[in-house]
Amino acid sequence: MIETFRHLFGLERTGFPGRMPEPALSARLVEKCRRNRGRHSPFRLLRDITFVVFDTETTGLSVPDDDVIALGGVALPPGVEGACDEGAGYAEGKGKERVFDRLVNPHRPIPALAREITGINDDMVLSQPTIYPVLDDFLDFIDGAVLVAHGIAFDVGFLDKYLRPLRTKLYHPVIDTITLSRVLEPFRADHSLDALVADCQITPRRRHTALGDAQMTADLFSAMLARLQKLRPVNTLGELQRILAQQHL
Repeated sequence: MIETFRHLFGLERTGFPGRMPEPALSARLVEKCRRNRGRHSPFRLLRDITFVVFDTETTGLSVPDDDVIALGGVALPPGVEGACDEGAGYAEGKGKERVFDRLVNPHRPIPALAREITGINDDMVLSQPTIYPVLDDFLDFIDGAVLVAHGIAFDVGFLDKYLRPLRTKLYHPVIDTITLSRVLEPFRADHSLDALVADCQITPRRRHTALGDAQMTADLFSAMLARLQKLRPVNTLGELQRILAQQHL
């Protein structure tokens, strides 16, 4: 049985963090990361920024030991706003957003718990590309954008794990909606995505799917950014970054 798994999932050819990309793909990934280094001025107006809200689904919670099995994202065009009390936002199918939705072959059996949570099984990923071709497309999708996620260190940590052997990483500015929630409600106990989405009356989507969670987080980010603007004017990326950084002091 183990030999069958090795053959089906290519385990005999894998090494940390999975099969390495061919030289041409490696060079392309490095260049796509490099061109986003230092690209965003802190004086850049928020209304001129494209935000990409994204999410990963993984085989487990350990960045060193687990792997990505799905990657989803929503690109929010500059100047689009949402409102929490309307339960609507960027990802309501209004034709303004671009989406990214890909399964990834982890070259390993997907554990039962991950299958149960994500609904992704071994058969679904067997014919899918490995992480590096998916990353190649994702880097095009996020080119020039500011990245947003709920608990973003987890998601960026996984993607950077695959880029690290290429001696590169994601250089995009990042925004964590958990941190933004703590800025808005410092005494709130539960900053989970489920709790925040429910409180904002945001339309539930396919929970624990990469695209579904990204869409809900996009709606949430839209709502929270609009709420923050009512509390204090925030015009530039640098101003938003300083507000979020204060939450970590």
